[in-house]
Amino acid sequence: MMNSFENLPKENHKYLRCFVLVDSDKKFPNDTTKQNRVNLFQFLDSLGIPYHELEKREMENYLPDEVFETIEDNNDFIQAYLKLNSSVVF
Repeated sequence: MMNSFENLPKENHKYLRCFVLVDSDKKFPNDTTKQNRVNLFQFLDSLGIPYHELEKREMENYLPDEVFETIEDNNDFIQAYLKLNSSVVF
């Protein structure tokens, strides 16, 4: 994405409007064997791009759409959530 901004006056990362969400994939809390993830975070930090790495319990909060049908008295939220699309440009 940043390459598409290389002919503009500012540094190309300044044109990005994004937040990076990364699944943990850790085997245990202090697992540091994922060097690619460490490199990614260093890269994002160097550019000031915000990110969040999901923790173990956060990963378990993924819900399939069918679960939302069981929530009572929250129809507006449910309909708004279900209308979201999953198309994201990477």
